[in-house]
Amino acid sequence: MNENHVFIEHYPVECFAYDSDVSRWTNKRLVKEMMKEGKRSLAFRLFSCKITGKQMIELKESDCDKLRLNIQLKEELFKYVKKYQKIASINILQRAIRRHKIQPQINEYIYRGTVVNEIITTEINYVDTLQYTIENIKKPLESNNEILNCEEQKTLFSNIETVFQTNKVFCSDLIKGCSRFNINTTIGNIFLTFIPFLKVYNEYCSNFRHTIGLIKTLKYPHKFAPFYSKIQYKQSPYSKSSISDLLITPVQRLPRYQLLLKDLLKHTQQNHVDYDNIKMALEMIQEVANKVNETSKINELTEETQKYFSKTLHIPEEIQMIPQGRILIKTIKANGKADRKYVVMIFNDSIIIIKEQQEEDEKEENYTFKFFSKFNELIINNDDLKKSKSENLFTLQLKNKKDHIILCFSSDTDRSQFKTILQNTIDKFLKNK
Repeated sequence: MNENHVFIEHYPVECFAYDSDVSRWTNKRLVKEMMKEGKRSLAFRLFSCKITGKQMIELKESDCDKLRLNIQLKEELFKYVKKYQKIASINILQRAIRRHKIQPQINEYIYRGTVVNEIITTEINYVDTLQYTIENIKKPLESNNEILNCEEQKTLFSNIETVFQTNKVFCSDLIKGCSRFNINTTIGNIFLTFIPFLKVYNEYCSNFRHTIGLIKTLKYPHKFAPFYSKIQYKQSPYSKSSISDLLITPVQRLPRYQLLLKDLLKHTQQNHVDYDNIKMALEMIQEVANKVNETSKINELTEETQKYFSKTLHIPEEIQMIPQGRILIKTIKANGKADRKYVVMIFNDSIIIIKEQQEEDEKEENYTFKFFSKFNELIINNDDLKKSKSENLFTLQLKNKKDHIILCFSSDTDRSQFKTILQNTIDKFLKNK
């Protein structure tokens, strides 16, 4: 990472005294141990020469001359040298084992601190990007409606200011709570406080495909092109970014939260005070992201439905085409008798079929209403399917048998796929009814 906004404190490693470690004994301590053993003469020699514990376990026979030891004292000394060397070796092994055991915890702690740093660093950069977009692009455009009118500005920026204000508070809370990272630092609780406000992303993400559609029209000779070129000449970390790069950042932010929290949870022990909050925050973020995606998809499908119905003639007055709760599942092209071309729209509660107009002189496509049935009034005649298999036909009929329609598909595979989609949707409708 290029930036560090989090100071990671040292991992608090448990200290051990290692009182028996001779290599750490002072001369005074060594003499005291010799006195306890009743070796006064040996203790006096060690005291006189100021021999420490470390020096003693490293003694060689050639070093004994300065101690002025007779043969008996020399033998006693090396008996203790061997004893203390063994103890020192055991202590070295104990340290190595303890260090080996604690190292994975230290590595995990440092990694968690790094992830928290990435969350805060990317959040700061994200908020700065939003602020730059608002201050340098949105507000200048608002003061000059000749470049983009109010409706186009709304399409381009949606509710970006609301998103900015929401994340500005979140960013501030992250810095306050996590700028110094230690084993007791918690970030899950900060996310849990912030997540209920993520509903502001619903509007932005749902509108974003219209934003992209508008951006495609803003190239030269549109007045926006020279306006934006002037902005890019200014000195700023974001001045070289395209308008698409700037405006897509809120759309990318929710998936980024998911990835970072997932990584953090993976490296957090289950007994950690923050584990449950991180896990809950991840689940809630995923739920919000799914909701945003679902809303965007529903809006897109609703617009597709409205596009068809706005061009459809002779819709019976008693049929409400798009009541609240009706969602388009799939649009399929099929043929009818005399080479008629149908658009079959399968909804979550019904099926609607419209016929393409055949007039060649018309510039735009127009349609005529052909068939409508709610699923609880629909019959799929499997016997007819078997009889008409060679022709790839599919018969739909109302229960009152006053109305029916025959669809023709280019292949048996297409017909089977249509039947599967329709049957699965009907089964789901009847189950939820």
